[in-house]
Amino acid sequence: MTHALKRLKNELGLLGLGSLALLALSTVFSLLVVKPLETRLRALEHERHAARQSVGSEGLKLVGANLQAARVADFYHYFDRQQRVDDWLARLHGIATASGLELRAGNYRLAESQRRIDRY
Repeated sequence: MTHALKRLKNELGLLGLGSLALLALSTVFSLLVVKPLETRLRALEHERHAARQSVGSEGLKLVGANLQAARVADFYHYFDRQQRVDDWLARLHGIATASGLELRAGNYRLAESQRRIDRY
């Protein structure tokens, strides 16, 4: 067997043996790394498809990652409330009183701003 390896080394040369070793390593890498990852990918795609089927079309909201304007609009929409500011202040005062905090005096003024969110 050692004679056959020596003969193979002489016929292929150093470059040929390096190529065979690289081919063997790539095959091992494919079997040990790539194939399990492909199997995991198929399982995740199946899971995503099953989740999409179970939730239905009205339960999912697909948003692209580059839709910055939509994300900003959602941000400001979060702060849109139907309640008046007086109601919110009364609610905060009630929470503070229930927590044992006493505010002896308070002064709330609307700060002038050119932004879309008001500050007091």
